[in-house]
Amino acid sequence: MANNIEHIVNEQGKRIKAIVPLNLMSKVLTGKKSKSKNLSRKKLKKYAGSIKLKKDPLKYQKDIRSEWE
Repeated sequence: MANNIEHIVNEQGKRIKAIVPLNLMSKVLTGKKSKSKNLSRKKLKKYAGSIKLKKDPLKYQKDIRSEWE
């Protein structure tokens, strides 16, 4: 069985979707493993911290979330 990926294009010829054979997709997915399992407490500590805000935390949260809309 071939590992040919088929592409679906729109009217302008731009690729919008891909059809990937299951055997190829399985190889891709099994080859990817999370690196988070290799993180120790000591390594994770460098990402820990606190944020110092000059405004009310709830107002800050509301302002930040409104950027998504």
